[in-house]
Amino acid sequence: MKYENGYGSHKPVLEAALNYYGSPTVLELGMGHNSSKIISDKASHAEHFETKESWIQKVESFLNPDISTTHFVEAIEDIDFNKRFKGKRFDIIFIDFAPGEPRGEMCKRLAKKGEMLICHDTEETIEPEAASDYRWDFSGFKYKFHFMKARPHTTVVSNFIDVSKIFSNL
Repeated sequence: MKYENGYGSHKPVLEAALNYYGSPTVLELGMGHNSSKIISDKASHAEHFETKESWIQKVESFLNPDISTTHFVEAIEDIDFNKRFKGKRFDIIFIDFAPGEPRGEMCKRLAKKGEMLICHDTEETIEPEAASDYRWDFSGFKYKFHFMKARPHTTVVSNFIDVSKIFSNL
């Protein structure tokens, strides 16, 4: 199977996660052509957060308004998702927002808020020479899967389900 490098390198992982649940609830942090529509087409409910209004305008028309709610925010890392979605846990949290530096911390903060967290641009976790400063630290998660067949890499983590069993066939 041939995989797409670049902005859409996470698509096989995201699609496999959505198919695993069938009709999941999704929290998307960072909207894009290669994620938002796919999520809106397969989710039962999706909350999309974005720091660039231009991305919301580019993608919003492709979303199902009955499923998807978009939010423009100045800085995703400043949002208290536990307070905003009190008592709610998402099936999938997709982390791919700009700027990327706070992604690692956001992943740790959301560990209990999502059953499965999909993190894009994670090559620094397995390739020390990779140049990024996203500060990923997956040591607090019980289960991990690194998708390295396309660049940038995508990592799935969970404390609830063994994600390696779900994605091992990719």
